[in-house]
Amino acid sequence: MQIFTREGEYWTVRYAGRVVRLRHSKGIGHLALLLGQPGLRLHVALLTGRSAAGGDASRVEQDRINVTKGIRGAIERIADHHPDLGRHLEHSIVTGTHCSYSPVVSPAGHAPSGAHRNLKDSKPCA
Repeated sequence: MQIFTREGEYWTVRYAGRVVRLRHSKGIGHLALLLGQPGLRLHVALLTGRSAAGGDASRVEQDRINVTKGIRGAIERIADHHPDLGRHLEHSIVTGTHCSYSPVVSPAGHAPSGAHRNLKDSKPCA
């Protein structure tokens, strides 16, 4: 199921029977890439369009900061319009030098209360 679909300067976001439209931002673009590849750890250089090979540590750190900030802001914007999706993304997105989308769901299809992965508590990972 495709949650994010880009239509010009806007994204149509479908989740749990609701549809919202949001203006494009880098953070929403990063989320769309992550959601399109669940379970994969993507280096921030890939998300920013830079080459990971030969990137110096300070550039990678700046990319990590910018990508994390963009993703956090995008999730906040989404949560303002679609609280269920906002919670889902807070539980399922991990940021750092590598970012990933790993949906956390129980057999009933809901995020289990004990399996919360809060984006705000994410630490950089190598």
